[in-house]
Amino acid sequence: MNRSQLARGPVNSADQLLVEHREPDNMPASVAIVWPPHPTVCSPERLSATINAAMAILARAATAYARGKPEGGCDHSEPPRADLLLSRELQNLMARLQAQITVLEARISKARDLLAWLHQQQKESPGGSSRGSRVP
Repeated sequence: MNRSQLARGPVNSADQLLVEHREPDNMPASVAIVWPPHPTVCSPERLSATINAAMAILARAATAYARGKPEGGCDHSEPPRADLLLSRELQNLMARLQAQITVLEARISKARDLLAWLHQQQKESPGGSSRGSRVP
């Protein structure tokens, strides 16, 4: 089986993401996105950075695959149409994940606002009661 590394890189301080073009004998070629065998864990503050790192690796892989040039630098023949379709699929995946990042960042921001409000309510009412106050 021939393998070409399209992209590889760290997702966080502990995990790596690998994207390979694989050409098994007597089978159609494929692209493998190899995630760590365990969940990638990060703090809420590092969520955007972790997802951005994964998206950057996938973007490099899509570009390398569309160009027919793995990270190692060796040229392949002009990629067939299926390669271009895969590149578009990866780009669509990245766009969907970026949209999810935006939604998650908005939710994190709202949660922080709520926590700040609750903290302020506790300061203002020593007994812990917050009657008459409305949640933002």
